[in-house]
Amino acid sequence: MTIEQLQFFHAITEYDTFLEAADSLHVSQSTLSKQLKRLEEELGVTLIDRSRRSASLTEAGERFAEDVQLILMQYQLTMGHLEPYRRSNSLRIGTLPVLGQYGLTEKLAQFAASHPAQNITVEDVEENELFDGFVRGHFDAVICRELTSTFPQASWATIAEDELVAVLPEKHPLAEGSVLPIKKLSGQSLLLMNTYTSIYKLCIHIFKQNEVMPADIQTSRMETMISRIQAGNRIALMPYQNFRLFRQKQLIALPLSPTVSLPVLLILRPGKEKGIGGELLQFLRRSSI
Repeated sequence: MTIEQLQFFHAITEYDTFLEAADSLHVSQSTLSKQLKRLEEELGVTLIDRSRRSASLTEAGERFAEDVQLILMQYQLTMGHLEPYRRSNSLRIGTLPVLGQYGLTEKLAQFAASHPAQNITVEDVEENELFDGFVRGHFDAVICRELTSTFPQASWATIAEDELVAVLPEKHPLAEGSVLPIKKLSGQSLLLMNTYTSIYKLCIHIFKQNEVMPADIQTSRMETMISRIQAGNRIALMPYQNFRLFRQKQLIALPLSPTVSLPVLLILRPGKEKGIGGELLQFLRRSSI
């Protein structure tokens, strides 16, 4: 029985479905289900009634939930007691693979060079791994595109700006204007980033908000999106800086109307805003102005 498994189970008690609980933890639904199954096998009891659509607790699950809440409260209290004794000269940063297009590689290198006594490490990971590592304490800070509700008291700053654009072939019927109204995406074949990304979820939210009904939606990793647009007649939605990085002939990028901003954020775990973490936050905040 691990703290992570208890955190997963606790999320189930706070949300109606496995999907909602998984989204709150920034993990896949299958990962959540597997961890809960292992927990039940170790305990020898069934905690979740899976015969219903909602995440309903069994009688044993209700009793276990009370103890889990106490355990997690004590865990957070214990971690807080130890925080002053942790190494204050180290900082582990998890980041989406976006440093290059926003000039952040050079900024982080400059900051590290000005703090030679500090142990600063940077690790590129996919978005679902990023927040999982943040929740588990593997990362002291993350560079991402959205705020996490896991630590509402976390310190954060916008360190780069971007916007969502439509990338399409030059000969596409909608490529004639200087902007692409979001409502014109109705009836179009679209290509979006993978479903676990915040940009995919943002796009789906925008479609609902603007009553956009695409003809169909396919998803892809950023590395293959450009080639897939060239091979067909789809419209892809992606950050403008990603388009600049992978720019190809016969493709254009149109700003959306209304504009959809995509800020890049640095988020620090609570307690890391002092010392080296706070210095990095202020440095990146100043350099982005």
